[in-house]
Amino acid sequence: MDLVFVDANVLFSRTLRDWTLMLGRECNRFAVISSRDCLVEAIANIRERNPEAEGGAISHIHDLIDRSLHDLITQYPGGPIDGMPDEKDWHVVHAATAAGAKILVTSNMKDFAPVADLLPFDLYSPDELFDLVWKNDPRGVEDVTIQQVRYWKGEAERYEAEGRSAPKGLVPALHDAGATEFAGIIAQTLRKLGCEKGITEGGTAPSAAAIPDLDPGLTTEAVPSPV
Repeated sequence: MDLVFVDANVLFSRTLRDWTLMLGRECNRFAVISSRDCLVEAIANIRERNPEAEGGAISHIHDLIDRSLHDLITQYPGGPIDGMPDEKDWHVVHAATAAGAKILVTSNMKDFAPVADLLPFDLYSPDELFDLVWKNDPRGVEDVTIQQVRYWKGEAERYEAEGRSAPKGLVPALHDAGATEFAGIIAQTLRKLGCEKGITEGGTAPSAAAIPDLDPGLTTEAVPSPV
């Protein structure tokens, strides 16, 4: 099984981390890993974006990510990476290399680009990873899409009960997170599943009766997360 190392910026984005971790769980072709440093950085940024959030909510996100990762790397060398201008990314390269990752997924491709040809792994954006997964396992993508629809249907009902605006749809959320190619794939998948209305437009999700049943054991537990 190929190891896919995710950078802190992927774990920071709710949309990107949910799709990455859920696809990693449902598609048996790769395992998602990261480092303790990347997780700490992601959680610190989530806290900065949500200064009003209860401590338990932030801890819950940390624990969900921790449990959802195949492995969390803690032991790896340090030091500079020749040709890599941003020293804040050096630890990411060291951790992914020590873990034996085949792919590093980051939303910050430009800082890794100068040394891309020298790295022992391939660089992918989240959008590129999602597209690769879809090409190799479209059924897995469908299964995760169904789980997302079910989750956000419940969230839409909760938002309405609380007098809040409806949550963003799956397709707009992917667009806003920079996964534009995959957004188009999910729009097609939703049409195929008969789930397009509301989900693609950000409104109320269709009833669960309209959604095909998943195999037992494929319901979401670890993600999506609450913030």
